[in-house]
Amino acid sequence: MGKPADEFPATPELNKRLDAGIDANILNEMISTVSFAVSRDDLKPSLTGVYFKFEKESLTAVATDGHRLAKYVRSDFKAGEFQGEVIVPRKFLNIINSYISKDENIQLLLGESVFTATIGADTIYTRIIDERFPDYQSVIPTDNEKEIRASCTDLLSAVKRVSIFSNKATHQIAIRASNGSATITTEDPEKASKAQETINIEYDGESIDVGYNAAYLKDILAHMKSDEIVIKLNTPISAGLFYPTLTLWPTAVGKQIADNTTAQDVKHGTLIVRAKSPAWAQELQLKKKEILSTLNSGLGKKTIKDIRFI
Repeated sequence: MGKPADEFPATPELNKRLDAGIDANILNEMISTVSFAVSRDDLKPSLTGVYFKFEKESLTAVATDGHRLAKYVRSDFKAGEFQGEVIVPRKFLNIINSYISKDENIQLLLGESVFTATIGADTIYTRIIDERFPDYQSVIPTDNEKEIRASCTDLLSAVKRVSIFSNKATHQIAIRASNGSATITTEDPEKASKAQETINIEYDGESIDVGYNAAYLKDILAHMKSDEIVIKLNTPISAGLFYPTLTLWPTAVGKQIADNTTAQDVKHGTLIVRAKSPAWAQELQLKKKEILSTLNSGLGKKTIKDIRFI
């Protein structure tokens, strides 16, 4: 038996909407990079979505559940009509992420309380989460000076294997980093099980032991999008920072090149860089040898074997 049509939710008011100015490929990349850290706890509504900060020349996306935090910054972004802060529900972003392809045209409009996505003839609405997002900057360490470089694939594979033997309630594992190697261990006294695996890393500081929830750590490593990662630590009980190598591109190559390019991925030692125009790609191709040398010098080692400009 049907219900009265007037019980169906009315279409939201769409007055005073402003263009967000996000391309589909940028939105897809931001969603896929940070959404894993969104909280599932409805008692913390401000954490159940992704926080976006639209500025004139940058776009920041942040998600956290109180245990881990993911942050993505686009410094090559040019704002549309909207500049400000907004929290967008996870479910809406997941729908958008699966709905559009990277090359599809999409128009994102922000109103006072509604976020609208128009894809072709279809329009999707969501209510913006009207909450204050926590001061996430205050929990990001600024004094982590112990730097570890590791293969993301090797570390993720080791964590997956070792975590099989971890306690099913805590998923606790430990990582000991020392000169040239990292040892991942776990022990579950209840089931009398334990495991240990060692991988090669680049680290020349004092030995340090840190503990992680393996489930959280696997999530982080699975979303790194880089063959090599940089881990910055301070003490065994302070938060650690995980960076894909490609995020260090702007610092290594300088402002002029960074402003006209975006490092997109590292595959088997080859850095894939998108230039703002074919002319820029052609010009940078002529300078590739020089840029490669500068980049590896900035990274402190010969990490990148080649660069492909697209």
